[in-house]
Amino acid sequence: MTGPDLGEIEAWFDNVLSGRTTRDEADRWAMRWLSDDFAGVVDLDEDRLWALGLLAGIDLPDWPGGGFLHDEAQIRGWRDEVRARHHRGGAVARAGRSSVEIRFGVVKEQSWDTGVMPGEQRKPQTSEQRRRVDEIFGDVLPETTSDERDPERRTGLPDDWYRENRPPHHDR
Repeated sequence: MTGPDLGEIEAWFDNVLSGRTTRDEADRWAMRWLSDDFAGVVDLDEDRLWALGLLAGIDLPDWPGGGFLHDEAQIRGWRDEVRARHHRGGAVARAGRSSVEIRFGVVKEQSWDTGVMPGEQRKPQTSEQRRRVDEIFGDVLPETTSDERDPERRTGLPDDWYRENRPPHHDR
């Protein structure tokens, strides 16, 4: 099974914007296709996965106002981008492991690694890159945990933790 094409996904955006379909209905429809892709029932390309991902989050609530996180202007922009991708054949021109995407007259260079999770693509690969990131953002996680740094701190008695974390007002 091939799944919906970009034209069908675009129609769902149009239906939400015109009020013919609820955001919840569009979300459920998109999630069904995404779960089918995850299960290997259907094979979706990059553009269709992207568009279905947007449609799947269309009903996210805005906290605490009770409205929606994404307004109609944003949805219209998504629909227009889906339409643009649909009309240029649904695929971004690829050259090796990178692509050039033209969006709203601006050329944007993209690159990707297959089989790598998005968060992993941003991990620095060398110690120099890691040092530069730490210099800018700080060391988010220490290299060693507190129990590795001071192994002699606890005696191993069951009440050690309670003694170490005793509130100051209990010492009176």
